[in-house]
Amino acid sequence: MDAILRQTGILFLLLALGFLASKLGWLSRETRGGISNILLYIVTPCVIVQSFQYPSSAEKWRAMGVEAAILAAFMLLGLAAGLLAFRKEGGARRATATFGTAMGNVGFMGVPVIGALVGDEGMLYVSVAMAVFNAICWTVGVRVFDKKAFQPKVLATSPVLYSVAIGLLLFLFQWRLPALIDGVTEMVAAVATPLSMMVVGAILAESPTGAILKDRTAVLSAASRLILIPLLALGTCALVGIRGEMRMILVLISGMPSATNTVLLSLVFHGDEELGSRMVVLSTLLYLPVVIGWMLILG
Repeated sequence: MDAILRQTGILFLLLALGFLASKLGWLSRETRGGISNILLYIVTPCVIVQSFQYPSSAEKWRAMGVEAAILAAFMLLGLAAGLLAFRKEGGARRATATFGTAMGNVGFMGVPVIGALVGDEGMLYVSVAMAVFNAICWTVGVRVFDKKAFQPKVLATSPVLYSVAIGLLLFLFQWRLPALIDGVTEMVAAVATPLSMMVVGAILAESPTGAILKDRTAVLSAASRLILIPLLALGTCALVGIRGEMRMILVLISGMPSATNTVLLSLVFHGDEELGSRMVVLSTLLYLPVVIGWMLILG
C-alpha cells in the first residue's frame, strides 16, 4: 500500500509541476507541442527498444501474444459498442465519443504509470500495447470518423511500430545493443515519465473543469474508460486464467484515460474536437485517483 501511494504521489507531483509550469507561462502550447514530438519520435522509441533488453522466454512470448489478442479485441469491440451506445449523438460527436471511449492513452499514460507501479520489465507489455493501439488507430479507428479514411502513410511511418520491430528482433535473437547506443537509449528513456506527466499537467492547466463536468457524454465516456472497461478486462483475465503481474498490466492498460489522438483525429476528420478535449481532460484528471483503487483490488 505504501509503495502504491508513493509511486502515485510521484506521478501527481510531476503532473502538478507541468500544471504550474503552464500557469507560469513556461510551458506554452507551442513548447508543449515540441516536447510531445520529442516524446513521440525520440523518447518513446528508446523506451520501447530498452523494454526488449531482457532475457527471452517462451512464457514471455506467449504472454505478449495473449496481451496483443486481448487488447486488440477490446479496442475493436469497444469501437463497435461505442457506435451503438452513442447512436443518438450527432455524427461528429458520435465518432469522437466512440473513438475516445474505445481507445486509451497507452503512450503518454501507459509509460509513466506502468513503469512506476510495475517496473522496467513491464515496459515490454506497454510496447506491445502501443503497437496494437497504433495499428488499430490508423486503420479501423480512423474509419469511425470517415468510412473512406485509411492512413497507410501514417501507419508505415509510425516510430512506435518500427521500434517495436527492432525490439522484437533484439528479443528474439537475444542481441544486445552496442554499449554506446544502449547508454544513450537508456538515458533518453529515463525522461519519459517526467516529461509525459508534465505535458499532461500542462494540458489540464488550460482546461476549465466546470464545463467538462456538465457534458454527459464526457462523463459517461470517462466512467466507461476508467471503470467499466478495466472491470471487463479483470473478468476476462479470470475466465482465461491470467493472474499476477500480467493481470495487473492488462487491467491497468485497458483502463487508461482517453487517447490524445481523440482530439487529433477529431480535428483532421471533422469530429467534435471540443468533446474530444473534454473526454481526454476529464478521464486524465480522474485517472490517478482511480488507479489507486485498481491497484488495491489487484493487490
